Amino acid sequence: MVLPTHAPLSLLAADGLGTLVGAALTTRFTDRVGTARGLVIAAVVGVAGALVIPLGSGTAAYLAFAVGNLVFAGSSVVLSVTTRTYRMLASPPDLLSRVIATVKFVSWGAIPLGSLLAGLLAGPLGARTTLLIFGALTVLSPIIYLSTRSVGCATCRSTPPRNPSEPGCERAAERWAGGRRRRPSTRQN
Repeated sequence: MVLPTHAPLSLLAADGLGTLVGAALTTRFTDRVGTARGLVIAAVVGVAGALVIPLGSGTAAYLAFAVGNLVFAGSSVVLSVTTRTYRMLASPPDLLSRVIATVKFVSWGAIPLGSLLAGLLAGPLGARTTLLIFGALTVLSPIIYLSTRSVGCATCRSTPPRNPSEPGCERAAERWAGGRRRRPSTRQN
């Protein structure tokens, strides 16, 4: 099968479309299901998207790549926006810049290492098998989220906690109220 020269660009554009859809839906989605549940749901959806990318052959392979890329990118944006928002709310103001710098160092530092490992595996195993391996590794994301205390606490709810002293939720009531109130505008007309 011979593809037009613009086909690879069209396939990669699904990533951009997925990020736009994810960004547009994040607030409504997390308001509806809660942030902690939203993280778990988005992580599971991301796993599905990552596992779809290497499937199929012929025309079905191109469609699987585009759909998987769109789904994975959309779920990644939901995860990114939600975790960054929580990080900003949960970190003390005097430590916030250090927390953000550390997270960026670790996460962005892993990108070239993952690329190197993928390249080393793709040679002997092939690109499809390597993509399946890395897709299977994305299963760790929802497992990590499910193993934290916050999934069972008030950050899951779209209403304030009844018992703010439940484990892991000491300041959840305060954060919930602070995050839901509209702050007065500082703009002058």
